[in-house]
Amino acid sequence: MLIPPKIIDNSEGNTLASFLNEVLEAKPDTKLDVASAFFDVRAYSMVKDNLNDVSSFKLLLGKAPEIKSDRTLGKELLRMIGEEVEGLDLTKEDEFNVKNLIEFLKRDDVKVRLYEKEFLHGKAYIFENLVVIGSSNFTVSGLTHNTELNSVSLDSEAVYTRERWFNQFWKDARDFKAELIELLENSRYGSREYTPYEIYIKALYELQKEEIIAEKEEKEEKKRGLPSSKVNLAEFQADTIKRIFSRFKKYGGVLLADSVGLGKTWIAKKVLEDIGYYERKNVLVICPAQLRGMWRDEMRSITVTESILSQEEMASSDFLDRATRLVPNVTDIELIVVDESHNFRNPLSNRWENFFTLVNDHISSDGKKPYILFLTATPINNTIWDLYWQVMLMVSMDRSAFVKENIPDLFEFFKNVDKKENPSLLGDLLNEISIRRNRDYIKKNHPDAYILKKLPDGVEIEQKIEFPTRTLETINYELGETYQGMYKEIADVITDKLTMAYYRILQYKKEEELTEDEELTLGRMIALEGIFRTILLKRLESSVNAFRISIDRHVNFLTKLKAYLSQGKLLTKKSFNKHVISFDDELDDFVEELEGL
Repeated sequence: MLIPPKIIDNSEGNTLASFLNEVLEAKPDTKLDVASAFFDVRAYSMVKDNLNDVSSFKLLLGKAPEIKSDRTLGKELLRMIGEEVEGLDLTKEDEFNVKNLIEFLKRDDVKVRLYEKEFLHGKAYIFENLVVIGSSNFTVSGLTHNTELNSVSLDSEAVYTRERWFNQFWKDARDFKAELIELLENSRYGSREYTPYEIYIKALYELQKEEIIAEKEEKEEKKRGLPSSKVNLAEFQADTIKRIFSRFKKYGGVLLADSVGLGKTWIAKKVLEDIGYYERKNVLVICPAQLRGMWRDEMRSITVTESILSQEEMASSDFLDRATRLVPNVTDIELIVVDESHNFRNPLSNRWENFFTLVNDHISSDGKKPYILFLTATPINNTIWDLYWQVMLMVSMDRSAFVKENIPDLFEFFKNVDKKENPSLLGDLLNEISIRRNRDYIKKNHPDAYILKKLPDGVEIEQKIEFPTRTLETINYELGETYQGMYKEIADVITDKLTMAYYRILQYKKEEELTEDEELTLGRMIALEGIFRTILLKRLESSVNAFRISIDRHVNFLTKLKAYLSQGKLLTKKSFNKHVISFDDELDDFVEELEGL
């Protein structure tokens, strides 16, 4: 004979799930009426084997105070149950449990109703000769979690609870059984057959689900009365924001590689506003030195703290001190925006190594990584490995970051693409980690794109976005003829008359013989000299202005070098390397590290 406990608190050996099964086993043909705010399939599966012989089963679902939604109660409960079902693993056991529930619900002696008039606080499991009343909903948590508390009463209390309480709510409730069965039948475990079109739409939804959810959340934010955005975006730019945040959630970073003129800066500005202004989180912008002023103005315009680190500062030995001066507790940095991210394509450069160190050893020291947004119109400058090393920074050198996209090892994936000499094989990866559009794409897919323009009187109007028509011409020329003989003259000076003494300083060592290490160093210096001569010739071939800029930079460098030499100081090897790199990347400044002779 079953001797029930007075209290069921879901402690070890005293769970509601085990008690329900004991009662059902003791009296298989009993009636069972259940009142609950929630219901889930997994809870049913815990007692299903002992429900087959019940003479009748009634499930009364009602609204709980914690359900706050604009949807009707029925739609909200269906949404919650649907999410649970879709979240189940694709196992035979889960499939069997859902199909078993469908068959159970189809029985004539099984009824489900929904009480919508007001909150249904009470939870009860009413048998013929006993009743359980307490806090447990008909869910896995309710049947097993040890924060619940229920009391057990016998005969007369069971009759009273059924007739005077349960039946009163039951008669005022509406039928919910057909809707619940339809939901389960339409799930991936049900019997409904979907058309190819429906499967296609479902695939599109799953692909864009994160963006759709983000759009809904954005609408909710507007309902909360937050200030309007100060960043005026076109529709195609606003769509990009949703994609960026979905990539943040999935990979922690994204590469925005839109063509020049499509508003990468404005898109990044909106992301900075969302996180830096609306969420009041710390942000950091890393950009070339010449763009610092532009980014300072943009961040001021959205009332975000101007935490800006130049790429030259990022390459310096005191990069961490500079970062902490901007954000004292770097672990609080939520977002890093890197403009001209192609400058981080070389893993041997100081800026690449220091960026990796900043993010992984300092900002992420508490286990929480910042979001990373890379901006560049040219993610690949020379080879596909330029892209690889940028992606590696975003995913913290995790070569398995895209295993769910059927890329188990990113390094091997790039090796295979490189071997086949077919960059188009990067398409699937780029679709996941980057956003890349050109003007033709925008004109084709957003032909009516517009942006709001404020007139002097304050009135806003829609201004259609028009891209100017570009006329391309091919001009064939010979350098010798173009420069009227000066090209050869300048090339001869660069090749034969420039001494490049500063690249072979060890030749001027006062001691007669160089050590073996110094001989090797001198060899490297001479190699750098050759590289620089080549760079100057490339600039001359590019344009007179490009050549003039390089010469001006070189003159400035020599002026500084001469000044320091007169003080008995010398640029270190590291500074020399940074100087050469600065010419290749066309950076404005380089960090000068000095040491005494």
